[in-house]
Amino acid sequence: MVLDFLSEYNLLKILGTVYLRYSSENRFKRIALKNKGREAEQKHRAGVKESDDNRSSGKLRSKRLRTTVIVASFLLILTIGLFVWNSSNRTPPDSGQQPGLEVPKAAILDGLYSESPNITFSQTLTNYLSAAGYTVDIFRGENVTIDLLRNIAGYKVVILRLHSTIDPDFRNLYVFSGEAGGGLRYLINSLYYSSLATLLSVGLGIPLAYAHGSRARFLPPLSSIMVLLPLGISSITVAYGLMTAIAVPTGLNMNPWPIIVLAQTIIGLPFTARSIEISRRNIDPLLIEQADALGASRLQRLFFVELPLLAPGILVGAVFAFAMAIGEMSATLFIALPQNLTLAVAIHNNLDVRNFVEAGASALILMFTCVLAFLTMEKVSGGSVGGALKW
Repeated sequence: MVLDFLSEYNLLKILGTVYLRYSSENRFKRIALKNKGREAEQKHRAGVKESDDNRSSGKLRSKRLRTTVIVASFLLILTIGLFVWNSSNRTPPDSGQQPGLEVPKAAILDGLYSESPNITFSQTLTNYLSAAGYTVDIFRGENVTIDLLRNIAGYKVVILRLHSTIDPDFRNLYVFSGEAGGGLRYLINSLYYSSLATLLSVGLGIPLAYAHGSRARFLPPLSSIMVLLPLGISSITVAYGLMTAIAVPTGLNMNPWPIIVLAQTIIGLPFTARSIEISRRNIDPLLIEQADALGASRLQRLFFVELPLLAPGILVGAVFAFAMAIGEMSATLFIALPQNLTLAVAIHNNLDVRNFVEAGASALILMFTCVLAFLTMEKVSGGSVGGALKW
């Protein structure tokens, strides 16, 4: 009986041990399967979230690219329109009668009449010329326009009472008209020159930013010199170099508006190139590698991957270049003739003669234009500027 009982007890104990081990293994397997299921679900959710983030990021880059293209198109259209308007806005000479061939004609151009009238001067010359058989036309003050000076060749005798200057070589005499500036002319000149300078700064800033990150030995130092050199040189020196090297040999000193645009471009180029370079550094290299892995060509990678990512930096650089160009005064004052004056130069000229009202009005317009440019930058970029404005 005892042996039977012990044998039965041992058998039951063995059976219980086997059952407990079997149930523990099943429990561990169920826990492992459950954990695997949770990990798979988490990976699936992470993949869906990542795809959604990539999709939204792609939409944001596409939106920024479209915005940049729209802004660039607007600036280009504005520049072309201002150029056409400036070219077509020419008035014929304000003369009393057309020069004839039978009776000799004489003209008296008194451009100083508005600020320093001299009636005796005009009457005395008129009497002498009339006695000599000339028909005399008198142009005073604002009637002495640029177009009149250009089309004065029909007169036999021309007497000038104008502000004038002679170049250092004593080869050319420069005379200034007496027409009133101001109005929309200063504003149109400022917008026209600064828009062209902005487009040139962006066009030069992009290759300079890429050259600064190039692996070639000589390109990064050369691009750094080209970007930083204008910051260490006076704008008067830049203007003098452009006038001596380009304007005088090519004849642009008679109407030097392209030289003004070049000077403003050089002054604003460091800020544009720096902004674009910062945005280029913030591009994730994995995106470039993925584009190459997908078979994108160099141009496709540039226009569809890199430029959308550079759009905030390009926009910031363009706004900085525009603000620097429209507010530039020293180089423009050195280069410009009366028909090329801008708002900044107008402020200087008005302050020089203590005309504080017109100087304040010009300064208010200039400040409003710059503030509007920066607000447009913040609105278009949505507060994301690629790190170019991080403090």
